[in-house]
Amino acid sequence: MPGTIADQVKAMASKFKADQAKGWDRTLMITITGQGGGSWHFIIKGGKCEFKDGELPSANMKVTTDVATWKAMTEGKTSGTSAFMSGKLKVQGPMADLIRTGKVFPGMF
Repeated sequence: MPGTIADQVKAMASKFKADQAKGWDRTLMITITGQGGGSWHFIIKGGKCEFKDGELPSANMKVTTDVATWKAMTEGKTSGTSAFMSGKLKVQGPMADLIRTGKVFPGMF
């Protein structure tokens, strides 16, 4: 996936599947540590997705990984599941939200 990490995270909003988010109002924060990383969040409400720069400490789900793992995931060299199982992708929040996030943003994890 070309572009900066910020561009890649922002591009996730274009993969948003409103039909999968019906009745599911949540906030999701993604933090990528290391050179070029940062924090961003998505507000999912009323079948719409809004992307914002910066942290959202009150997010329902928080996903954290490092730049190398993010790159491996976006380049198809590892899956989100593998990264999660190996401890390189950390998630705070309900597991049901993580599973649903994979349906709302196909190919994300």
